[in-house]
Formats: sequence, C-alpha cells, structure tokens
Amino acid sequence: MSVSPEKQMFKCFVCGTAGGPIKFVSLIKNQPYVLALEELANKVGVDFKSKKNVKTYSEKQLRLFEINKEAMNFFQYSLSIEVGDKALEYVKSRGLSQEIIDNFSIGYAPSSGLKDFLIKKGYDEADLINLSLINSSGNDFFKDRLIFTIKDEDNNIVGFSGRDLSNKAQAKYINSSESEIFKKSTIIYNFSQVKNFLNKDKIIYINEGFMDVIAMSRAGIKNSVAIMGTSLTKEHLKTLSNFKIRLFLDSDKAGINATIKSIKILLENKISVEVVQNNTALDPDEILDKKGVEELIKISNNLISGIEFIFNMHKKQYGNTNIANVKKFVKTFKKYLILLDPIEQSFYIKKACKYLSIDEKSFSIPRNKNISSVTQQLQDNNKLLDTTKIKKPFKIDSIDDKHN
Repeated sequence: MSVSPEKQMFKCFVCGTAGGPIKFVSLIKNQPYVLALEELANKVGVDFKSKKNVKTYSEKQLRLFEINKEAMNFFQYSLSIEVGDKALEYVKSRGLSQEIIDNFSIGYAPSSGLKDFLIKKGYDEADLINLSLINSSGNDFFKDRLIFTIKDEDNNIVGFSGRDLSNKAQAKYINSSESEIFKKSTIIYNFSQVKNFLNKDKIIYINEGFMDVIAMSRAGIKNSVAIMGTSLTKEHLKTLSNFKIRLFLDSDKAGINATIKSIKILLENKISVEVVQNNTALDPDEILDKKGVEELIKISNNLISGIEFIFNMHKKQYGNTNIANVKKFVKTFKKYLILLDPIEQSFYIKKACKYLSIDEKSFSIPRNKNISSVTQQLQDNNKLLDTTKIKKPFKIDSIDDKHN
C-alpha cells in the first residue's frame, strides 16, 4: 500500500482501492464513513457535537461530496496541462486571471480520462453515473468543456456545469443531473463565497449566469450570486430572506420577464428588492469586457426600487392614451400595490393616477380581497389599524400573460 501525506491520498496495489484520508481511516478502522470524518475532525479541534445548526449528512452524501472533490481536482489539473491549452487560451481571452480560476474552481473536462481517474481511486461506477460524471454508457459525461464548479452554501461540491468549447455540441451548457446532493431549487451559485464578503448592509446582487457573477467579482463586487437557471424558489427565499436583493439580470426579453417574476415573489415574501437600471443591452460580463470596471461599478449602483421598475414597465406596455389600456394598467398594477405597505401604496397610487389622469378611487382595493382601500387607510387611522389584523394576503398572478 502507498500512502502520500502530501497529496492526502492512498492506494492499495493489491486490490486497487484508493481514496482520501476519510476513506482511509474508515477502511483501516472498519468504521462508518461518518464516524471516520468525526474522528479526523476531532483530531484537528473541530467538535461536531458542540456545533449548533450544523447540517448533518448521510454517509452516502459525504461519499458523493468526496467524489465530486476528486473530479474537481481532475478538471483543474486538466486545465493546467497541455490537454487543456485550448481551454486555458479561451479562459485567458475572457480576462480571467489565475486567481479567479482558483477562486471559482474553474477547470477543463477533456474528451476522456475522468472515469479511469476516479475508478482507480476506488469509487463505484454507480456513484459516478449518479453524479453525472459518466453517462449510462460508461463514458465521461463532460467532454471538451470548460467546467464551472457548483457548491452549496456550506461549500460542498454538489455538481458541475460545462460550457462547450468545440462549437459542435447542440447544448452550449450542460449541467449535472439532480442527485442526493444536487437540487437546483436550493442552489445559489457563489453564495458560499458571498457569505464571507457581506457587510452590515447585507446586500446581494442576483445575476443570470456564471460569467456575470465572475465579472462582478473581477470588478470588486464580491456580493454577487446566480440562480441555477430557474426562477426563485421557496428554498432560495429561505436563504435570501435576511438580505437586501439587487436584481441585475439580462436586459433582453427573457431577462425582463425573469426580473418581473423575481420582484413579485420577493415582494410577496417581504424581501427588500431593487433593480439595476442597465440601459446598455449588455450583460455584466459584456459590460466589463467592452466598457471596463468603472462602468460596471457605475451601472451596478444605478438602482430603482422593484415597484418602480414594475411601474415603468406598465407605462411602457400600456401607456396612457386609450381607455382600454388604462383599464389594463390599473387592473394589473393593483396586483403589485397590495404587496406594499400603506405609505408605498399611497405614493404609487398618486403617481399612477397622475400619469393616467384618473381619480384615486380607481385604485380602491375591495375589502373582499382582505385589503382595504388605500385611500381609506390614509383618511381613517382606525381603519389603518384594522388592516394590521389581516390574516394572510391572497396570492396574485404575474403582470399579465405577455410576461409569463
């Protein structure tokens, strides 16, 4: 048996079993993986049992984390050697320094090699399939792709995303399939790092893609994350509920629709939300590339409230020149007004009425919707107090069918 303390690896040349320190202790002492992990943690002064609110993982989950870590090591090493020259050239052309490559655990998946690398370390093929490291045919899942490492909020490696570099693949990006450790609805890309950079204001930017988050970091804006290609979920909101959100999504139609949906769900859950006003038609990565750091920082600080963004979108979509569109404006804008506090409601009712040249009574919200008229709230303090006893606001639809 060969044991390398420097590489933190072992291998038995008789049976072929190999792995890291946790697996080594588990096999030598014939004890469960979790107990081996706890023993090693105690040796370096980390007492799991004394920690409050520390997540516990099953033996299988811990094993899958370990496999993904070994896969990440393979991807990173592949980027640093000759087989990864093309990928490294691409990365450098995008302005990524070695520090950024290391900080974001960026790597390269060659056309083959990962399966053999992991099997030689003693990992089961079934686990590799489960983690989307190989496919059902037994071949490497990621081939000739730049690899972005996906981590959960506790910095565990839960999956990967691969960007095609061959220009031949049908899909520009492919992601690990969901598994016991990878659930898209719970993952916020880069949140594990962002936690370390949050100031007392607790502000988080939400971007659309990996390269946008990386661009923000390159510009010194370290509090940027991305959602894994999905809308905000209840699980995301649990993580984000104590933060102030700044939406900096793409300015194309899909990005605007995503912004509208995100504002709605954030307002419903009483989470502070602002929107970056980006009039360039470029995403953050493109802004950094074409206009530089100062412009990206300037645009990132050009903010309006979430409800102001919704108001502006209503103006753009409906205008104020014909009665049919005015009615649509009022009908859809009401659905956002009920999510605001009384003062905000009053402000935006007055603003909308001035724009539409209509009376404030047009925005009166019926009591049978569990919310009283905002106008009445401001005229009668007792009625205002009554509204604080509302049991639960009703759910609303998005702005209209065109934005679904």
